[in-house]
Amino acid sequence: MKLNKFSTIILLLIAVLFIMLFSRSAAAENIFTSEILAEFDGQNDEDAYIAARGRVYDVTALFSDGTHMGMEAGQDLTQELEEGPGFNILEGLEQVGYYVEVALTPDLLARFDGVERQEAYVAVDNLVYDVTDVFSGGTHQGNEAGQDLTDVFHEESPHDMDTLSDYYIVGLLVEETFTRAELSDYDAQDDSPNYAAVDGLVYDMAGFWPEGEHYGHQAGEYLTQEIFESPHGITVMLNVAIAGALDDFLLAVEENDVEEETDILYVVLMGIGVLAAISGVLLGLHAFRSVLQEV
Repeated sequence: MKLNKFSTIILLLIAVLFIMLFSRSAAAENIFTSEILAEFDGQNDEDAYIAARGRVYDVTALFSDGTHMGMEAGQDLTQELEEGPGFNILEGLEQVGYYVEVALTPDLLARFDGVERQEAYVAVDNLVYDVTDVFSGGTHQGNEAGQDLTDVFHEESPHDMDTLSDYYIVGLLVEETFTRAELSDYDAQDDSPNYAAVDGLVYDMAGFWPEGEHYGHQAGEYLTQEIFESPHGITVMLNVAIAGALDDFLLAVEENDVEEETDILYVVLMGIGVLAAISGVLLGLHAFRSVLQEV
């Protein structure tokens, strides 16, 4: 009997530990879009969350009735904090997730290599950071910007995760992108994946909608409004795995932005060079003509 009680206690402790670890892991991976964040506005006794520099904080204790110093919860307040009280007011507050307004593919990330006045971005654990200030010329300690440095950072970097807290999160790294037309093929029919899009991100709904539908909601569709109006609300998407992003959620960068900027600079410099050469020739001819006149 004592052994059974002891075993039961051990199992309960293991279960509690597992739940705590899982909860911390889940909280660290929570990805908030603008629609999800808006639900945490601190109104009607709801929790108050805000985003700053790509991170989401629980400010319930600070934002009375969802407001503080003229700022409203449920929003990205990066600019307001920069121009106002500063980020120090966030010290000691719980970070509950990450905030993204755009996604980047590996090809798009590669464009931000820190070369020729371009910003320097790197990805760590699917989050994209602006590291322009530290990646001089696009490199830092032998690593190049524009890449996913997750393995390098965890296995080789002398820094710990706290180092990244100094850098802005500019988006989410995704491998797959979909048009809304392509999304309709992922409706869980005929062994196809079971995906649905909410607020620009594409989620794998297999664990939630095994048959591809749920209370009238159908996989393969853009369901932001439908999920928002459902009994559980849009915040349920925090617990669903992300499969990719819609193409209109990608960071908007013109295809030839970097090249055009470089080309313009090249043309200007070439023009200056040509003018200098012509001026030199004219001066030379003038000097030669003067010599001839003297002779």
